[in-house]
Parts: sequence; C-alpha cells; structure tokens
Amino acid sequence: MDFSAFQDKRICVAISGGADSVILLHYLKSKQSEYGYLLSAVNCEHGIRGEQSLNDTRFVQTLCKEWNVPLTCFSCDCKKRAKQEKVSLETAARNFRYESFFSLLDGGRCEFIALAHHQNDEAETVLFRLARGASLTGVGAMKEMDGAFLRPLLSWSKEEILAYAKENALRYCEDETN
Repeated sequence: MDFSAFQDKRICVAISGGADSVILLHYLKSKQSEYGYLLSAVNCEHGIRGEQSLNDTRFVQTLCKEWNVPLTCFSCDCKKRAKQEKVSLETAARNFRYESFFSLLDGGRCEFIALAHHQNDEAETVLFRLARGASLTGVGAMKEMDGAFLRPLLSWSKEEILAYAKENALRYCEDETN
C-alpha cells in the first residue's frame, strides 16, 4: 500500500494484541516518519474470553505506551448483547467493533481505521460468502482501501506476518479461540 497520500492524515490501528494487529501497528509506526501521517490505536474488548481478554487489553495498553501510540479502548459484553439483539455472538462482536470504529471516525478522532486483514482472511471471506450462496460476482474480495478502512497487510500471507514478527522480535498475545 502506498502511504504517500496519507501525509498529515490520522490513521487509527485496530489492535487486539494478536500477531496480525501487533505487526500492523509496528509496520505503520516504522513508516510514520517517512510518510508523515499521525498514528493512534483502538482496542475493542468483547467481554467474551473473561480474564484472558482483559489481559490482552492490558498488553495492548502497555505496548502502546511503550511505543508512544495514543490508544482508545472500548469494552462491551457481547454475549449479553447477542442475546438481547437475537444475533450470533460473532455478529454482535463485529457490530460492536464497527460502532467503536465509526465513533472515532464520526467524532473526528481519525480519518482512517487500519485493519489487520491479510491474504488468509481474504480467502476465508470469499469461501464463507460462497458457502452462504453468494454468486461469483457477489463474493467480493476485500480491498486495501474501502472508504475509511485500510487493509495494508492484505497482500501479506500469515507466514510473512509471523516472519516479520520474528525478524523484529515482536511479542503478541495468542487467542486460542481465533
């Protein structure tokens, strides 16, 4: 992804603490002075994995403090929300995340949200849409830039992401439910 058009723009990285999002934050932080964008981060704690999830948020808070990246945290009991709204837990969690993202965008806190989707996520999305009965024209692959949402790692494989983490000695959280 070419970041030259993002000079003086505010990019907020969605970070869970997992490998993909930690690598994304590190990668964008490493390019920040070259391209002149302003960087922040957002963490959405879903209330699904109890203490482990809270530990992931604490990890993200510590990491962002160490890397001098401003962080906004949101929290929600997505299990309760799923029951109230009569939707799947996955849908409730996704809705919560996007509401959090749009609150930052609409509130003028950032102009773009960077998401850590990569090649493996894109393949999974296409297969999921096909399985749900979408036509070949309706499966629609993800885009590197979709409105205010950026996916700088979309051309990266999971193996490349993990190699980047190892090369840069990055620590991250493991989510066995993911």
